Amino acid sequence: MHLGNALQRQREAARLSQRDLAERMNTSQGSVSRLETNPTPDDSDAVAYLRAVGSDAARELLAYMEAKWTHVDKVDFDHPDREALSSAEDALRILHKIKREQDVAGPLSEELNLYEDALAKAVEYLASTRHTVSFIGAIGVGKTSALCSLTGLTAAGKPVLSHGAGRTTLCEVRILEGPEYGLIVEPLPPHEVTQIVEDFCEFIWARANGVQNDEDTTLDLSVELKRCIRNMTGLVQKRDRETKSVQDLAVDLARESESKSALKRSIISLLNINERTYREAWYQGERGGEHEWLSKIFGDINHGKTSTFSIPKSIRVILPRPLLKPSTEPTPYTISIVDTKGLDDLAPRSDVKEYLDDDRTVSILCSRFESAPDGRVHALMAFACDIGIKEKLSRDAMLLLLERDGEAVQVNDFDGNPVESREDGQEVKRAEVEDQLSNDPLNLTDFDIRIFDQRLDDPQSTQDAILEHIRRMRKRYSTRISQMKERLIARQGNVDRLKEEAAINEVIKDVQAWLEEAKEQDLSVSALQSRLPAIIGQIHTSSIRAAVNRRGSWLNLDYYAQIAFGARTDATTCYKQSIDRLRAILDVKLGRPDLRPAETFVREIASLLERREQLLLERSEIAALASYEAPLRDDDPLWSQSRQRWGQGPGYRDDVSELTADWLRSSRHEHLAEEVKNGLQREWEALLGDIEVAVQGPNGSDTTHSSRA
Repeated sequence: MHLGNALQRQREAARLSQRDLAERMNTSQGSVSRLETNPTPDDSDAVAYLRAVGSDAARELLAYMEAKWTHVDKVDFDHPDREALSSAEDALRILHKIKREQDVAGPLSEELNLYEDALAKAVEYLASTRHTVSFIGAIGVGKTSALCSLTGLTAAGKPVLSHGAGRTTLCEVRILEGPEYGLIVEPLPPHEVTQIVEDFCEFIWARANGVQNDEDTTLDLSVELKRCIRNMTGLVQKRDRETKSVQDLAVDLARESESKSALKRSIISLLNINERTYREAWYQGERGGEHEWLSKIFGDINHGKTSTFSIPKSIRVILPRPLLKPSTEPTPYTISIVDTKGLDDLAPRSDVKEYLDDDRTVSILCSRFESAPDGRVHALMAFACDIGIKEKLSRDAMLLLLERDGEAVQVNDFDGNPVESREDGQEVKRAEVEDQLSNDPLNLTDFDIRIFDQRLDDPQSTQDAILEHIRRMRKRYSTRISQMKERLIARQGNVDRLKEEAAINEVIKDVQAWLEEAKEQDLSVSALQSRLPAIIGQIHTSSIRAAVNRRGSWLNLDYYAQIAFGARTDATTCYKQSIDRLRAILDVKLGRPDLRPAETFVREIASLLERREQLLLERSEIAALASYEAPLRDDDPLWSQSRQRWGQGPGYRDDVSELTADWLRSSRHEHLAEEVKNGLQREWEALLGDIEVAVQGPNGSDTTHSSRA
């Protein structure tokens, strides 16, 4: 914190001039000015300054300066959750005092341990002000254009990062705050560039030689990748305006080449990857031309039109300003915004899953207004439910309906008549989507649904809505700190000790009954073995072919991620019903006035359950990867058979799906499924063990605990 600036803000808030304050301090105006420009003025001078200001806010800053934090790293005075973190410091100080001075054992001891662990996690979360906003949606829905409009990234009225209608973004783009305008590029590794060239060569070779593949065995790279390679090599398609014919320089090169290998060597030579060593570009021009420059350099890199940058794996766009501006005071958060690569297949991607599952990320699910929620977004919602993050999705995500040119006026009202205004049309559409989501088998209620037209709407309300999601995320942690501090203060004073112990004992009794039932829970691993073949049977053959050529690792089809998702689905299916029963028990306890003395204890059991459930689901994916990744990647016969099946007539998709299913069900690999099953069972037992420890009686045996003076 620049303390001098903080002092100046206190003076200005009190409507005092430097001369006024100098008179109060019995010093010169120059001395006041020097204090305000010094980031670290002497403590005694700062104290004298604040006492002279004399406002409530100045006294608050003075108290902050004098406070000693021993259990929590002291944050800046302007930190958005300073008060909550200060409360955490107080709570931890009380907690450690109770441990030192009181006879604490059994459930009371475990309760304090729960508090300490929960406080540490809340402090860790709130101390950081970094958050991510991820924009997710199908190709062509307009999410990049909407993102640019919401963040002010426009040039001459057009989105800086959007250069056409759909299929324009080659890779994930992350927008960050930084010192100046610039771009940082992470290139694809050389082996991946080589594989992409091989795929491109096969596509061009087939076209040059008139090979007509069946519809379901047509190898085709994404439009974005083909465009990038063509521009980087100069092997573009030229259209004759008069004859309307197209000359394909890549096809011409293929016809001149002796073989596909020779074509590949030529294209790799034309790419000149070894000379494409640039990783950064920073604006050096005059003020006012930053966005035009960004649009040009981003488009050139994204489309492969530079001679210095390689094919990007990701691009970071740096802006020297906040990305989202609230309508009131400046945002206190450091936000990065991610434009994910468009959803091109029904197979869920691991990068998208990470954003949906991250507790610091607000995910914006983008869908066209008229078809919301479209098939890709609905499939993503179903996937989130399958892997156990339905509640988080409903709570932390937003469904953004992207309207175009005021199309809401074309909506019919509930009675079938045209709506009278655009606002009425939006309300009708919002109600239709809410009804669809709540009556869908997914049963997604209370979803935040917003409508945005980049050409007609002020982005402020949508920006405020996104920031409100972040505030609510943080509020959950600050509220828990406040509740725990209140309970610890009561504990310190032995307030209503007998009532508290009686209430806790009743909670313990029901939780232990649940534990006995939960220990009998059995696990099946059906999705572990069925999910990947099912996904292969649904997606584009080009994605299957690309994954097979890379032994299962491709953005749109990652064999290992799908197996991991299957294991997580199994864990969710098997254990969630039991976990929800405990949640219901705890919710009932929270609703009973006579059990109010145990409220904080119950909330911390619920919080422990939530954390352990999340850990169980995460480790289910890790267990699946640990067991399956190496055997599957190293199975030469499977990949050889899958590659050989290409070009052999109809049924490629089904045949690869069946080959994969046979591999997963093979008796040779039964032990892999058993390893995952045993690992999940151990995680379940660990979850139950943590709950059991949290509610065990004195000496770890009795189901109740007696009062102590």
